[in-house]
Amino acid sequence: MKSLIPFALIVVLAIILASCNKSEENAQRFTQTAYQIPDYNEPDWMEIDNIQCGQDQWMHVTDNMLQDPLIARLVDVYNANVVWHSVGSDMEVFWRWEVLTDSAMLCMDLANISDEQTRQHAKLFIESTAAAQHDPSSSAQQAMNQYLEWLTTYYNVSTFFNVDSVIDDNFWSVAEPATWIDNYADMRDKRGQSDSIFQQQLVAALDTTTDFNRFCALAIEYAHSSSEGPFIPEALPYLKTALTAGIYSPMLRDIWMTWRAVQSSQMGMSKDSDIPNAEYNQLRMLCCYTMLCHIQQHPTDCFAINSFILTSYRDNIARYGTYPYGNQSVIEHINIFPEWADKIFSD
Repeated sequence: MKSLIPFALIVVLAIILASCNKSEENAQRFTQTAYQIPDYNEPDWMEIDNIQCGQDQWMHVTDNMLQDPLIARLVDVYNANVVWHSVGSDMEVFWRWEVLTDSAMLCMDLANISDEQTRQHAKLFIESTAAAQHDPSSSAQQAMNQYLEWLTTYYNVSTFFNVDSVIDDNFWSVAEPATWIDNYADMRDKRGQSDSIFQQQLVAALDTTTDFNRFCALAIEYAHSSSEGPFIPEALPYLKTALTAGIYSPMLRDIWMTWRAVQSSQMGMSKDSDIPNAEYNQLRMLCCYTMLCHIQQHPTDCFAINSFILTSYRDNIARYGTYPYGNQSVIEHINIFPEWADKIFSD
């Protein structure tokens, strides 16, 4: 038996290396040029937690990128939202289990935000919510509402470009999958009712296409292709490849939201389920980092700027919210997979 152990280890290592090589091949086969983005590190499942002082959530860019005022301001948009997301998740731990998380909030390094006014508002927000855990007369929810109201006023798309002159009926067409997929309308009509043959066709196309935009569109449709339930876990590797490739697509925001919806479906829907927002936000950061690299080279791409801001603001998966019977991943599932809304609610 002892002589088999080294051989088993070799086999395991070979499988891991083969998997890594396959992932690299998937990312490298596309004709579009990839940007240099941070590495994705598969999180240790035992270390995924909401309480983390914002660690590994901040967006860090090169000094060269920060010399660009547009990029620097967008980084502040993202990191100001790191504060929002992290404090919100930490407060939910306190509300749900009465575990003090104030120290995790207070240790957040606000030096990651360059704008002085934003830092001051973030500091006040953190201190107010942390204090509310010890003072029943203080309202953490009020502090959260005030910070979000200020944030969405100070950083919204209209502060980056003239919305009225830019956003029209054609604005959203740049992310229209029909640009890259023939007969896309017929494919979309099969959401929630496709068969195994169609799924095999999608996988074959995903494994062979060299166009990244087409790959993204196909990955999203594959995630929607189940006829037995709203989620296809087999779509997760394709969606993750798109998020970690470092290649920009107008569909990146949709890719990240679809990936998170499918991934969260594996975690359970009760208020006490594991909600690994740290993992979700690591891929959110890589998604936005790719957008940021694209924006640096195309500073007038208002669609990309808008996508970056919307992705930054997208809420964490919360335990409490408008859906009273479980965590808010259900709302996410309904928004992303509307073809299964009736089924989800009936269950």
